[in-house]
Amino acid sequence: MPKITPENTVLIQKTLSQNRRFRKITQKIAGQVALEHGITYTQFLALQTLNHQPNIDLNQLAQALHLSKSSTSGIVERLLHNALLAKTKQAADQRKVALCLTEKGQAITQAVHTNFYDCLAPITTLSTSELQQFINLQEKIIQNFEEAAHERQTSGS
Repeated sequence: MPKITPENTVLIQKTLSQNRRFRKITQKIAGQVALEHGITYTQFLALQTLNHQPNIDLNQLAQALHLSKSSTSGIVERLLHNALLAKTKQAADQRKVALCLTEKGQAITQAVHTNFYDCLAPITTLSTSELQQFINLQEKIIQNFEEAAHERQTSGS
């Protein structure tokens, strides 16, 4: 594993700061767009997840959102109340309930998605190759973190 030096400590701090700024900006934009459509950012994430993974259950949705089951349950109840979600029986096990978007839920998900990406247009000032380099570097960093975490787990430290 590489050694930490004062020089790369500064670069690491700048990287973390930039990532926090980027995440904060994009979450703020997404939150504002979602509120314009009468939902919260987290509700939008739930709708978007169900748009891509229809007919999953509450536990699966909670895992996908990285939230507790109780937090996810509250989100789902509000979305059901606003007729953005529906509950159906799962085909494989009639005792289990699956969640799916209603037509209204699909329409709001699509509108928020479109408006959100319209707001992200400043990213397109980068070329396709620059964006791909950015993605590749992020993926490499994430992979290095995951490998280091795995090594720490297997070594018992």
